[in-house]
Parts: sequence; structure tokens; C-alpha cells
Amino acid sequence: MMIKMTVQEIQAKITQKLARLRILREQAEAYQSIITQNSVLLEELVRTRETIRELIELKKKGVTSKKVFVRIGLGTFVATELPIPEKILLNIGADVLVLVPLADALALVTQTEEEVKNETMRVQNLLNGIIRLIEKEENEVLQLQQKLAQLSQHRKSISS
Repeated sequence: MMIKMTVQEIQAKITQKLARLRILREQAEAYQSIITQNSVLLEELVRTRETIRELIELKKKGVTSKKVFVRIGLGTFVATELPIPEKILLNIGADVLVLVPLADALALVTQTEEEVKNETMRVQNLLNGIIRLIEKEENEVLQLQQKLAQLSQHRKSISS
């Protein structure tokens, strides 16, 4: 049995769904922003991991220093010799720095990289769910708008 809705009820339902769509789109934007931030963070973690691996390999080969370019400003670098360290300072959060052996730093950076990847996948799944809800709401709004147009057309034909 089909329930007949009045024009006002359909308009109210459309307004309600449009408000929900606005909220869902804002949530989707927030999730997309997190994914973008995590992507930048992952790039930095990968570079850091590869640099630490390179330092470990150089240390194993007995290399004591490496020529590097250090950024001193926008597009400005200076060449310098970097001694290959036994330990490096690692930010463990809240700008707390800890001096750790290279192997431990590599393990911590790799662990952080995996955690960020997992978090990104979790947020991507949430975003996908929001996108499905948006599509569903948009379809329902379209159906209600069509129903409203049919009712308006029917009213015009009756009054003529």
C-alpha cells in the first residue's frame, strides 16, 4: 500500500534530506582532508625510513661520512660532510626528542608508517561509506523532486 504525501510533506522531506546531504558532504571533506594530510606524512616517513636505511648501510660498509646538501633557505642549500652517526634524534611525539640507535629509529619509523597507512585505510573506508550515503540521499531527493513535479502536474490538470 502506497502512502500519499502532501506537497508540503514532500517539500519538508526534501529540505530535511538536503540538510543531511550538507552534513554528509562536510564529513566527507573532513575525511578527505585527513587522507591528504596522511599522504603527506607517509611521503615524509618513507623518505625518513630510506635515509635511515642508507645510513645503516653506509655504517655497515665502514663509511664514516657522506657529502650532503643542507637547506639553509628557500631553494638555497650548502654542501657539507655529514658524519654517519651511531644514534639519531627521533621525535617521539609532542616534540620530545630521544637519542636512539639507527636500527631502533628504523623500527620506530617503520612502525609509525604502518600505523599511518592503517589509519588512512580506516578513514578511506569511512569516506567510502559516507559517499554511499550521499549517493543514496541524492537519489531519494531526486525521487521526491520527481514526485513533487508529478503532484504539481496533477494539480494543474485537475484545476484546468
